[in-house]
Amino acid sequence: MKKIDYQKQGEWIQGHGMLQSPILLDPSNSSKSSQEIIEYTSPLIGQKLIDKKNNLGIESDGTIKANGRMFSLNEVHFHLNAEHQLKYESRPRALEMHFVFQDMLEEKLVVGVTFIIGNTNETIERLLSGMDSEFKLERNVNLSSLVPMDGNYYWYSGSLTTPPLTEGVEWIVYDQPLTISNGQLEHYRRFYFEKNARSTQPTNGRKIYLI
Repeated sequence: MKKIDYQKQGEWIQGHGMLQSPILLDPSNSSKSSQEIIEYTSPLIGQKLIDKKNNLGIESDGTIKANGRMFSLNEVHFHLNAEHQLKYESRPRALEMHFVFQDMLEEKLVVGVTFIIGNTNETIERLLSGMDSEFKLERNVNLSSLVPMDGNYYWYSGSLTTPPLTEGVEWIVYDQPLTISNGQLEHYRRFYFEKNARSTQPTNGRKIYLI
């Protein structure tokens, strides 16, 4: 697995489309909707840790129903700092976790969850312990606790945030962050000390919903 050079983002030749991710999320410029579009239809289970060179990956299983379509969870990974930013916040959140789903037509949906410094996160602690044990989990980890399922979220059409930066990706980004302790963040940084967050991209008039 090749390490991505985040210092040369301007040279990512695939990244010149009109629907790129991540973006700056602005609640005052988002269309409000009370209609739920997602339903978690089975637990999200982490099965195997993967050293992705830039960040931690997790082979995972689970399903989600979005706009009447079924998606299966393929993998989960992290970005340091958070890639999606909130307009009303002065700095990026500490970490962002991406749940990457795919439907039968291989179209992707990504659920983004951000973290700020606060209380210790027990599920994150289990993942860190696995990293310490040569990236091996003692048993599967229920990742559903890392999704604020009763929180508001943004929904928009974008892209992958790493090359090949493929567009046509549906994004769900939760507004409410979860917490990790400063010690947990530093623990993670012992393995991945370099930031692996892509810069925010122009919205180019895209419709962004806050649900």
